[in-house]
Amino acid sequence: MRKISCKACVIVWALVMLVFPFSLHAQYDPFVSEDFKNSTATDWTFINAAGDGPVLTGNGTIDPEGEGWLRLTADKAFQNSFVYYNNEIPTQYGLVFNFDFVVWRSSSSTRADGLALVVFDADADPVEAGGWGGSLGYAPHSTYDTGGLNGGIVGFGFDTFGNFSNPTEGRIGGPGRSSHSIAIRGSMGANRYLGYEYITGAYSLPVFSTGGAASRTAATVYSVEIIISTEKKVTIKWKPSGGSWTTLIDQYQCTLTCPDYVKFGYTASTGTYYSYHEIRNFEIRPLEDPTLIALSSLEASWQPEGVAVTWVTDTEIDNAYFDLYRAESIKTFPKRFKGFGKKTKKYFTKNWMRTGALEKINAAPIPAEGLAPFGTAYEYLDTDVKHGKRYWYMLQDVDLFGTATQHGPCGPVSAWEDCSYAP
Repeated sequence: MRKISCKACVIVWALVMLVFPFSLHAQYDPFVSEDFKNSTATDWTFINAAGDGPVLTGNGTIDPEGEGWLRLTADKAFQNSFVYYNNEIPTQYGLVFNFDFVVWRSSSSTRADGLALVVFDADADPVEAGGWGGSLGYAPHSTYDTGGLNGGIVGFGFDTFGNFSNPTEGRIGGPGRSSHSIAIRGSMGANRYLGYEYITGAYSLPVFSTGGAASRTAATVYSVEIIISTEKKVTIKWKPSGGSWTTLIDQYQCTLTCPDYVKFGYTASTGTYYSYHEIRNFEIRPLEDPTLIALSSLEASWQPEGVAVTWVTDTEIDNAYFDLYRAESIKTFPKRFKGFGKKTKKYFTKNWMRTGALEKINAAPIPAEGLAPFGTAYEYLDTDVKHGKRYWYMLQDVDLFGTATQHGPCGPVSAWEDCSYAP
């Protein structure tokens, strides 16, 4: 638990709004935004299972800086790669993924195998990509004796060859091989060789890979939007460059088990057949408007040196700072309500309870330190207290726009009692 010194608080905050023109719904600040156009991608881990990828092509050799892509595989046989974002993302508001992808090959021969957007448990160590070939780096592959992605929750496969839908090579469920399809596979089972069952897919799609392309500029780029609602309904939309948006899967009700926090990334693989698999303009946003400040708890306990007031936030978005207030008395609901039942008593306790005179006890603002959209834990030591007295505390957060919200009260706390407040 961190103790916060308020003798000299210098608060610096920056608000960045990045809006992509292809989003089809309300715009909220992105959790993550990475265009992959340059030679570096902060907070992303690159895992090379086999082959030449993954690589950022904007390295001045393949493409000029600022014009690159995330290349998951080269157009070579038996490639397998995995790139994931290092930081966890909350799931409580739903998730919206946007990105562009292109699959192309200089030869007009068969393109394979495909790429997948993968979501996995934030507590899991992904270790490595899943199976090669038709498993797209997400599901297991019995022929190569490789397990699936550790902690996998869901994999959205953009499958040029078609085996991601095929219940062969250790994959469970699916209608059979279907080239140029989108298929969704579910979570890992008891270990990396079990689970990853087929969920649903979209078939009879236009051919979305390009063969015989002398360069990427001759290939068709697709923009994708994947929505996972808080009710675990999945929607997938896409459009080719210069085309219109089409809904491929519309609010399909899944039975996904989503933890509170997840991580995500991209996998891709080739087998006997191959092609370039490349990603650009990635962004993930909340589907629903997140609460700016979500307080998890507010507690106070008597310590030899004073009252330790602690609070934990689950979410902090656009938060600037906190102020802490103390009162030495509190008023509860009037006596005339005491004859009512428990529900009525609870209601009026909540709505009639008022603190006495509140006094701000922090000399300077307590800086917000939760990195959006995440929260953190705080502690403030109130030394201006006397043994034998009872105290109540109110917490107030102030956002970047000056809006203040109060939380509490937490009390009473004294030398013989602690207090706890939960929203």
